[in-house]
Amino acid sequence: MRRVVLPPFGLSLLLTGCGLLSGPSGDDGSRDTAQESDSGDPTDTGDDTDTGDDTGGGDDTGDPTETCDAGDLYTRCDGDDVILCDNGTEARIDCPDTCGSDPDVDSWCQGEMPSTSLSAGYYGDANLSRFYTWIAQGDLEFDRLELDAGTTLLVKPLSTLTVNDALLAPGTKSRPVHIASSKSSPGAGDWERLILGLNHQSRLDHTTIEHFRGIDSAGDLDLFDCTIQEVEVDGALGGAVHQENTTESSYSVLRVVRSEVNRVSGGDGIHVSEWVDLELQDCLIQDIDGAGVYIDAMDATVSDTEIQSAQIGLSAVYTNLSVAGLSVSDTSDYGLVTERSWGSVVDAEVTGSPDFCFGVLEWETSLSTAMDFDHVSCSGASTAAFRVNLVATRPGDGLGSVDLSAYDVRDTPAFMKLYGHAELSADGGNAVTSKVFTSDSDSDWSGIRFQSDGAYWNGKSAGQVEAAFEALVPSASASVTNVAGSELSGVGAR
Repeated sequence: MRRVVLPPFGLSLLLTGCGLLSGPSGDDGSRDTAQESDSGDPTDTGDDTDTGDDTGGGDDTGDPTETCDAGDLYTRCDGDDVILCDNGTEARIDCPDTCGSDPDVDSWCQGEMPSTSLSAGYYGDANLSRFYTWIAQGDLEFDRLELDAGTTLLVKPLSTLTVNDALLAPGTKSRPVHIASSKSSPGAGDWERLILGLNHQSRLDHTTIEHFRGIDSAGDLDLFDCTIQEVEVDGALGGAVHQENTTESSYSVLRVVRSEVNRVSGGDGIHVSEWVDLELQDCLIQDIDGAGVYIDAMDATVSDTEIQSAQIGLSAVYTNLSVAGLSVSDTSDYGLVTERSWGSVVDAEVTGSPDFCFGVLEWETSLSTAMDFDHVSCSGASTAAFRVNLVATRPGDGLGSVDLSAYDVRDTPAFMKLYGHAELSADGGNAVTSKVFTSDSDSDWSGIRFQSDGAYWNGKSAGQVEAAFEALVPSASASVTNVAGSELSGVGAR
């Protein structure tokens, strides 16, 4: 296997040749602690602090074992010196007097990173140092790629980055990693995909990736404190962050924590499918053409996440879904919709004017949907707060079920739109709406079963349906003129 290491090329030789390479304690006797103050990284423990007496003119008397952090770059606060660290050895450049004719040193002295091109090709294992701005001139392939904290990688339009085994980008708050278009006026979809192989195990921290066509991942991927934005989704992908694993014997996991996905056209924000588990925590997803989050996978947990401006907030298909803290606003179809799924939705709020705030759908006779909603609120839905479409299940085959607890519905024309054969139960809640239930067609009600306080109503008479509605939605009274029809309305508050 070919291995390419790409820290500063020949940095030690370059600086030694210029007479600039010094030991850990410097060579000018003026090691001011201010010059080596970090720019605010909370993880820096301050091993750059010198306790020696810097009175100038003499040898430094600080800790002789003290070295700089590998990869650090500082500028003196009281002068023009630039300090570089090459594998933990400090090099000091007196700008602009020394080596001023070298273009790389000139860039460092001006507080800039000199550019280095990477030609199209296969690089095996590689590390990109923060001392340079790297420019990918074509398709690049790596087995393992590590981007040092503070590294910038610019990608030529229409180029693809492929990493087979591991992509590591340990950025920090003060030294983020940046992967973007090399164009002077960049835009969504400038460069192609970031492809991560089937068996990869990758982690990105404090990393921004933008101006491309999406992350195409199959293995394990962790995104912590990351931003994915300005994405024009590739037609072969489902979303800006797309994880699909078709190998049943090898589950993969996508973890997205304290991250943002913004400004996505042509697809979803996050899209997972097949043998994948999703963990989504404390994220912001906004301005998405498709669904903010689309899940057709195994297990999915979503907590403390906000989705704004999308066609659908969250869509889960054939998934064991657990939601604990979700805010959705300004969607057009649904705030949250499940299909052939089971699980719970707790502390979810949908606002704006979607067709429905929440949907529970079922299309296969082999499955029996079961969704619990607890402490959910809906405001402004244009059709109804809930849509329950369980058309495939039949009495005796196992009814799909929907359980509502502590709901709050306001400013919607109807509380629920029902179709098919379902078991509904409710325990407390408030519905401020002119209609309690509506149906899609004359035959909708024959298999509906309503449960409240342990009692069931099968919907065989107008009186039973009225009682069921009033028990399920205590804040409204029901008036039923035709059990098999759609003239089911709630009139006034109780």
